[in-house]
Amino acid sequence: MKRILPLVLMIFIFGRLFGEVTTTASLTALSGVIDTDSDVGVVSYLYGSVSFKSKGNRNVRANLQIDADISDRVSLDVSRAFVKVRFPLFRVTLGKTRVSWGEGFFFNAGDVIFEGVELQSDISGNSSGGLSEGLRRETAWLADVYIPLGAFSFLELTGLPFPKETIETASGSLAASSLAIAIMPLDFGRIAGRLVTKLLGVKLEGGALYESDGVTPYASIQGHFFLDWNASARLPIDLGNGDFTAGQPLFSVGAFGMWRAGGRSRLSFRLESRLLPDSLWEEQDTALPGKDPGYALFLYGELSLARSDSVNYYLRSLVSPIDRSALIFTGIDWNIYQGLNLMFQASAQVGDSNDIWGWERFGDLALLTGFRFKY
Repeated sequence: MKRILPLVLMIFIFGRLFGEVTTTASLTALSGVIDTDSDVGVVSYLYGSVSFKSKGNRNVRANLQIDADISDRVSLDVSRAFVKVRFPLFRVTLGKTRVSWGEGFFFNAGDVIFEGVELQSDISGNSSGGLSEGLRRETAWLADVYIPLGAFSFLELTGLPFPKETIETASGSLAASSLAIAIMPLDFGRIAGRLVTKLLGVKLEGGALYESDGVTPYASIQGHFFLDWNASARLPIDLGNGDFTAGQPLFSVGAFGMWRAGGRSRLSFRLESRLLPDSLWEEQDTALPGKDPGYALFLYGELSLARSDSVNYYLRSLVSPIDRSALIFTGIDWNIYQGLNLMFQASAQVGDSNDIWGWERFGDLALLTGFRFKY
């Protein structure tokens, strides 16, 4: 109860400050069976989200979002709580939120602040905002300044006062999630900046993230030639002890296309890859289930068929070409009433016992069904 009271107080203050508030809520309830290797288990959970957004003032925006993961226990998180103010020459955002840098849906080497999506990420798309929001649930406390430089160009500067990981202080360990009550030394923070422009219809982006022990510059490009395509790259540079040591470069490449498939149907296709050229190109016999031993190449693919506006069939897969293993996820999303979707989902792992994904292990096969309701 003590943890709920601060949330109620925040909602009350939010409403009093901004007057007009748009409230949206989403509940996703799922239940099904999962192969636990030695037996078949039942899994049930509910994911909920409530968002309070200000309206009525075109120069000031604010958002307070509370997420809840509910099974036999309840986990609450204030995933977003920020104010965005537009001045004549620039915009300022202050609070807990997320900025999207670089190009790429699943793999994005240009995401130097949040470091992109991990291989263990949930590709089900069961969060309130679908797959895109589910892959980007991580947020951080930040101060952001956005400066328009023209119709298609802008400069953005972002400061993050709290470190990403747990740190060691004079009084002991301090988890990053508890840093809101702490006064942090200046050199624990991070500073980032980027410049975005467009040339001959191609979006160009470049920037860097600076930390006390190093800097990570990156570059991204995005355009259209039959398909929407993108590419990003980054190179961490270690500045510790006054040295200048380049780390391992990271690259990501992707393509996306959408076509009409007769009537009101739409067929979409996405393929992306992540490349660490200096990593392992040979299969490792000591690989652990679900853990990346440091392979150089991974692929993500997605195929979706939307029949009118009510039924969507989709197939998604994460593939490790080096050990020839894959995680496959498929499902049907059916909008049966306004705001209510009925979902059928199945997932399977393909590979050997020493691969990243494989058969005859926990979670190698799962079947789920449930509802998502937005109101």
